[in-house]
Amino acid sequence: MIVCVEDPLEAGARYARFAGLLPQRANDFVRLDTARGRVMIGTRAACAAVLGAAPAAPALAGYALACDDPPALGERLTGLGCAVARRADDLLSGVLPNALGGAWLIGTADALAAWDGD
Repeated sequence: MIVCVEDPLEAGARYARFAGLLPQRANDFVRLDTARGRVMIGTRAACAAVLGAAPAAPALAGYALACDDPPALGERLTGLGCAVARRADDLLSGVLPNALGGAWLIGTADALAAWDGD
């Protein structure tokens, strides 16, 4: 999950206290590792740089999704009318239609782990 906030350090500390998690720095984000995935907390600019678009803070900006064949998923999203962009780090960003909201960061598990500081 990628969350857009005004102050990532403050929000990361607050979320960490609430959930009993240890916040970590990951590039331009604060990362919280949970039992079922990660929460990446960043500014609107950081979220937009990763996803291609981001809502005004505070908001849920999007999700990072691992799959075995990112190009095939990217083609499918493009066919459904989503704006998909290939990033330099072998990840794809896909902006969903307004009816669905948000955006997806798509890549293999290894590519996503490299992005989020694992």
